[in-house]
Amino acid sequence: MTIAEKLEKLNGKNVVVRRGRRKHVIKDRRLEEAISKCIRLAGEIKEAEAGLKGHKEIIINKARMLLGEGGTLTFDADGASVRITLRREALIPPENILKLKAILGRRFNDLVRVQTKYSCSQALVEGASGLGVSGLIEIKELSPQLRWESVPGERNGR
Repeated sequence: MTIAEKLEKLNGKNVVVRRGRRKHVIKDRRLEEAISKCIRLAGEIKEAEAGLKGHKEIIINKARMLLGEGGTLTFDADGASVRITLRREALIPPENILKLKAILGRRFNDLVRVQTKYSCSQALVEGASGLGVSGLIEIKELSPQLRWESVPGERNGR
């Protein structure tokens, strides 16, 4: 093994970092291995999900037949247990609200929940401290989202 090969094994292969139109290269063996393993595992999961889908449909269809409108039930078979909850959400289109208020009258407030959601633009978030509103805004970090895709011509997995 040459010195260059030993260094590459030690430092890792090149990992291209892209952010917008900018691109630079770093050497990070752990990152390169993690990306390769995640790509391989994501492919295996995708294959397993395809097989799982058919079995889930059978379970869900039987649950729908037994529950009807909704609810929760559990199937126990062969030492395994599957709990299924069927739910639904009923929304009122904005154009039907006045009609429904007229029909329900005073009962409207008892039977209808009103939910309003206000969210900030990125400009407000970035300028919050300068505007003196940072104490009025709650910023939560969301779960990171990962999307796996193979790079054409590159070897993914081992």
